[in-house]
Parts: sequence; C-alpha cells; structure tokens
Amino acid sequence: MNREIFPCTSLFGYVLYMITIFRNIRKKLAAEQKITAYLRYAIGEILLVVIGILIALQVNNWKEDIKNIELERNTLENIRSDLVLQQEIINEQLHFEKLMIAKTDTASLYLSSSLPLEKLNSLLENLSERRTFIANKTSYIGMNKNGDKKLLRNSELQDAIVRYYQQLDYITQVINNNNLFIIDRQFGTFFSNNSLNIKLTEDGKIDNNQKLTPEKRLQLKNQLQVRKKVSENIYRLCHEQQETTQYLIQLIDNELH
Repeated sequence: MNREIFPCTSLFGYVLYMITIFRNIRKKLAAEQKITAYLRYAIGEILLVVIGILIALQVNNWKEDIKNIELERNTLENIRSDLVLQQEIINEQLHFEKLMIAKTDTASLYLSSSLPLEKLNSLLENLSERRTFIANKTSYIGMNKNGDKKLLRNSELQDAIVRYYQQLDYITQVINNNNLFIIDRQFGTFFSNNSLNIKLTEDGKIDNNQKLTPEKRLQLKNQLQVRKKVSENIYRLCHEQQETTQYLIQLIDNELH
C-alpha cells in the first residue's frame, strides 16, 4: 500500500495483519464448506478494511488541518508586519501635514504685514512641496493571489482586513490626487509663476520694502486657505486610518494568541 495515502503505518499494518488472519480463516471455512460462518468472516473483513481506510483518511485530514493552521498563522503574521510598517508611514504623513498646516498659518501672518516678504517667499516654496502616500499591502495582495484568504477561519477578522485595505486604497487615491491636482497644479503653479509678482533688488535678493496690492493679498489668502484645507483633510484621513490600523493589529494579535 502507498504510505502517502495511509500515513499511520502502524495502524495500517495492524489492519493488514487482521485482514491476513481473516483471509486464512475464510479459506479454512470455505474449504470446510461452512457457508454461514464464511459469510460472517467475509463481512467482518470488509468492515475492517473500511474502518482502516476511514481512520487513515481522518489522519490525513488532521495533518492537512495542521498545515492550514500554520499557513493561516503565517499569513496573519505577515499582514501584521505590514500594518506595523503602515503605521510608520502614516505617522510620517501626519507629521508632514501638521508641519504644512503650521507653515500656512505662519504665511498668513503676512496678511497683517507682520512677516518679511523674503520669509513669505520661503514658506510658499516649502508649501509647494508634498508627500506621496504609500499603501503597504504586499502580504494582502499575496494572500488574495494565492487564495490564502479562505484559510482565515475567523470571518469577522477576514472582513475587517478586507475593509481596511479598501479604505487604505481610498485614502491613497485621495492623498495622491490632492497632491497632483491641488498642490502641484494649483499651488505649485501659483508659486513657480511668481503670481504675487515679488520683485528682486539689484543684488538679486527679495525686496522686503515692496508691498502686495490688495488684489494680490486676496489671491494669497485664497491660496493659503486651499493649501491648509488640503493638509487638514489629509491629516484627518490619516489620523482615522491610524486608529483603524491599531485596531486591526489588536484583532490579529487576539487571533494569534
């Protein structure tokens, strides 16, 4: 017999041993023409074979379950590692957006004429920068590609993981679209085109004595409001995702333990 099909060799050897005994008894009874007894032993032999096969299959199923449990644990541990890294990415984004909010507030001080124009220009240059948000989802993609998602026995945890990465995709798209269409194309163009018409002195430095017209001040005010609103929205989304990340890590820890 194939030991891969029947991994429990000692049990299966016992079954073979019993089959041999029954076969000898059957031959003896057949030779003595004891039909009733022969039939009983024949049925017993069949039942013994069936029981042996069922036990061997059960052992195979048990070993397969152990393998699936180990794969499930590895999958959850990999996702957890990705989530920890995602926390770091979100923290860096939060720090960046908080800094941008502070800089827009500082730049707004020029509207009350309490900030040198040179300082304002430096702040506007900084505010034209942005940070690309990255969704760390390598293990989740691999889980879906390999079909490992079906190994997760906790359906609530599986749903939580799916919802988390759907939300992460949404946040990634929102942040990167804001970067492209608002910060790059709107605020970045506003700064690079010198829309405030800031003039330089003969030695190439910004003339701090010049004053912005009321129209330019209004234009600056509107641009700073838009820029601040972008960072505030990104900060809010990232803060919510940070809490969700920590919650999902806790769910995974509870499952692993």
